Amino acid sequence: MHIFDDLSALEPFGMSFPKPLFYCSPLAIKQFQTFGKNNEHLKLTTNKKEAIAFFKGGYVTKLQAYPLTEFLYTPNCPITKDFLIHDLRLAK
Repeated sequence: MHIFDDLSALEPFGMSFPKPLFYCSPLAIKQFQTFGKNNEHLKLTTNKKEAIAFFKGGYVTKLQAYPLTEFLYTPNCPITKDFLIHDLRLAK
């Protein structure tokens, strides 16, 4: 993905210069699972990409009922090319 290459040109990110947030239009989640001591986190897979949503484990039952999901995310790691989800909104 080019997004990781483009973002590396803007580094370093930090407290006064956070990574930008990106919006994902409604997308089907192929697979999801909870993890953490109390299953408080989500790992989502869509289109062969992984995303982690910390403290969003409570969305599991909603994800089962809704076919599409929108989210705000930041690219996480250029090596694994995964993402961190900051907010989820379930679309009908």
